[in-house]
Amino acid sequence: MTATLNTFVFKILARPELKKPEQLKGKKVGISRLGGASDFSIRYALTHWGLVPDKDVAIIQVGGEPEEVMALQNKAVDAVILSEPFATVATRAGASVLADLSQLGVPYTMHGFGARKSFIQANRDVVIRFMKAYLEGIYVFKTKKNVALNVLKKYTRLDDLSLVQVAYDEMSQRLIRRVPYPDREGIQTIIDQLAKTRPQMKNLNPADFIDPSILKEIDDSGFVKKLYGN
Repeated sequence: MTATLNTFVFKILARPELKKPEQLKGKKVGISRLGGASDFSIRYALTHWGLVPDKDVAIIQVGGEPEEVMALQNKAVDAVILSEPFATVATRAGASVLADLSQLGVPYTMHGFGARKSFIQANRDVVIRFMKAYLEGIYVFKTKKNVALNVLKKYTRLDDLSLVQVAYDEMSQRLIRRVPYPDREGIQTIIDQLAKTRPQMKNLNPADFIDPSILKEIDDSGFVKKLYGN
């Protein structure tokens, strides 16, 4: 039903002597969790740079993003894949930024909400009310900066306001859309990547996995324009 983020949000951080993505060949990259978004993103990026995941570059599961920063600092890995504000934590500790994957211009569906088609059909009113609340949440995040910063501090467990400010600016101004419509191209990116190891997936139709009608109904009603006053 939604795609809150429609591109990669991660950055590749590495030991200071590494300056280019190509230098990751023969190195170890730390991720949060195998099979998760960071794993998917680094595999896509390595392939984009002509490197073969698990052959040219070892991918190591080390835990959450704070653990990734520690693993890089302790030289347990040569590079890590991080979102903000932990990418800035790593750079302040001396790491170099090899790449900002959001700049690749690749559509990729992240942090969306979904439901069974049968549930939507049987409970459309509930789904609409839920989505309105979600859109209000995006509105609050984008327009109530102090509230958003306090939430970010709570869940990142970082007290440094300048760090969470970096994450807020990137998310609120550049990455999170007012109306997060699900995107065919973003789903196609996922299908194409998964099909490399699961050939049976290559014939899947991304349209079968999205239903923009809920958001469109709310959007067409003027609900979002009323929230923002324009």
